[in-house]
Amino acid sequence: MKNSFLIGLVFLSICFSFCKNNKPKDNAAKVDPFESAMPHTVTNLNSELSHEDKKKLANAKGKIAIGISKMEMDSLIQYSNEILHIYSFFKLDSVESMKANQTILATQKEMGDSLFNVILFSLDPAENSNKLNSFIRENDVTSEVFYSSDTLSSDWFRKIHPNWSGEVPAIFMVNQSDGTHLFYQKSFSKEELSTLVQPFTL
Repeated sequence: MKNSFLIGLVFLSICFSFCKNNKPKDNAAKVDPFESAMPHTVTNLNSELSHEDKKKLANAKGKIAIGISKMEMDSLIQYSNEILHIYSFFKLDSVESMKANQTILATQKEMGDSLFNVILFSLDPAENSNKLNSFIRENDVTSEVFYSSDTLSSDWFRKIHPNWSGEVPAIFMVNQSDGTHLFYQKSFSKEELSTLVQPFTL
């Protein structure tokens, strides 16, 4: 009787093990709906991003204006030695200087982002940084945007150019490698700016 019970128990264990091992593996057959919805196009990570993609990437990263001291700004200008750098000085309430920014950025887009670098420098007070950030987002600005964390004096303006008192629009073209320092207190059309920049891109 006892042996029969043990034999029966062993038999049931074997049957249970057999059924478990031969059960269909549902997990292997299931397809993650999120995975199937993802794009599967292979991209070349070494390829250059398009201007539109750069804009999207800048927005995704939450690009913001950066506050720097007058000393840091001086160092930034002195470091501009690889390619031509165009510093565009502007104020948010100056329609003409905002249009000048648009022209400079549009010219850079047409000529190619790698030919010259654009840095936008706001002369607005530091407390306007939130408005600057709104300007960056609304206009898909991918260039670096700076503002001064210090109060700018007439002495600082004269360091940029002896006759400049801070009026905008104003641009400062710098290429330390060949000693280029050109200052213009005016706005340009795309054609005029392209002609001005062309010699530095050859």
